[in-house]
Amino acid sequence: MFSRLCVLFPLVGWIASEPASVFVIRKLEMKTSNIPGSGMDKQNNILSFLGFGSGGEYSITICNNDRCCRTGMLNTEDNNWEVGQTDWFVGTQIGACNTFKINPNMEVKLQLNHRGSNSGRLDFIRIYSWHSAGAFICNIETRLDYTSTHSTLCQFQKRGDQDESAWCNGSQEFCDLRFDQFLFPGTHNSGTGQKKGVFQCSSKNQDLTISQQLDFGIRFFDLDIINSNGLAGCNGLETGHGAVPEIGVYQCFGQVDDLLLEVKKWLDEHTSEVIVLYFGGIAFKEQTVPALVDALKSTFRNETGVSLNKDYKETGEWPTLGSAVEKNARIFTFVRHNSIAGEKGIVEDFKLRPDEYKEKADGSASIISSYTAGQVGKTCEFILPASNETCSRIDADLIKLSLFSRFFKKGVDCLWQMAKVCNARSASAIEVCKNQFSNSLEENDEFRFAPNFLLLDYPNYQGREEFGLVELCRLENMERSNLIRIPTSLN
Repeated sequence: MFSRLCVLFPLVGWIASEPASVFVIRKLEMKTSNIPGSGMDKQNNILSFLGFGSGGEYSITICNNDRCCRTGMLNTEDNNWEVGQTDWFVGTQIGACNTFKINPNMEVKLQLNHRGSNSGRLDFIRIYSWHSAGAFICNIETRLDYTSTHSTLCQFQKRGDQDESAWCNGSQEFCDLRFDQFLFPGTHNSGTGQKKGVFQCSSKNQDLTISQQLDFGIRFFDLDIINSNGLAGCNGLETGHGAVPEIGVYQCFGQVDDLLLEVKKWLDEHTSEVIVLYFGGIAFKEQTVPALVDALKSTFRNETGVSLNKDYKETGEWPTLGSAVEKNARIFTFVRHNSIAGEKGIVEDFKLRPDEYKEKADGSASIISSYTAGQVGKTCEFILPASNETCSRIDADLIKLSLFSRFFKKGVDCLWQMAKVCNARSASAIEVCKNQFSNSLEENDEFRFAPNFLLLDYPNYQGREEFGLVELCRLENMERSNLIRIPTSLN
């Protein structure tokens, strides 16, 4: 049995520093205190309109010297401001503060504004750009009630290396990890964030656009697609979600061409980032797959821009993240269809179930998934046994943990309500998976790690957990990068 040497990699703490250049605001992290009574209910708009206060709400004003931005009321479908909860607001959710530029040489002041009859208390607010290696930390620790405000100065703090030019997905240490050694934080049905859609409670798995998900830290995108002219309200090649498009039980969320251009624009502006585009749910495959291949080749054929990575198809080996960044071939693409065997930049997803054994097709990558539509209940209990079973398989090339279920698996709760329950299992699922995988490895195996992909619905709905998806993956990748640097003599 292979025994992995246990190396404790401490959480890198925040230290006072100065941002290297102009700081562009992309997201806010807000932590409600654990002190009883610190949470707030949402404002009831009807009662508020009639003059009766109900609940409470926050907004923020951020000033940099004599320039200010205002978020407006901060609100998502999540039940914000519960005791001990971390709330995230990204992109357009932060109103006019989205893309607001901060001069690091000038004072940054934050004013927290409260309105409503239910008081609340926050511990802190962190102001981020597109990554999480540095943030402006604004301590609050003050209870606000009715119409009141609290002002504080924010100090920039960092952790790790701030030299973005040396990064691979947020850290220089990650550049030495092979693609199949890295843990990519991902979203399920990523394209549903592109449009508001209808029947959101049952069909919408994300409330952030692709660019906003990238800013949040997502690096794996699971995309359902369809090529249809008019059926189920779809027009051409679109992202979608549904079960039976033939009879219209399907919904489209936007053109694939637009999504790919959005990805290209973001990656061309952030040259250290490596991502995965995964096309697993494909409706009308015979007409959809050729249209998808054309769209991918058309979007990423520019020799001066980011391109699809071809290494695995050409050599049978996964490159390191550093190699992908150096070549600017930073998009790993998987399509669940055998017709793409001749496309060098697109790998066939040879799907496996935990209890399924079959010979892999040439040039494909076997990906085993833990997905099962289990009953969510109060704790999403089915996730850990499914993760354990999936990660006992060492014959698959890649392991994907899918920590979500489907509508009607928790009464009539909406997908975002179920997500908050299942997301709380993320840390435990990673631990269960990597322990089971390690115990299954042979003694002479090289350093292999699992899982490779971790997918959630609404990953920005963190709840009361200490760490969210992006931070959990960062910590796990730090441990892995530390492990591969251990001298062979210590094994």
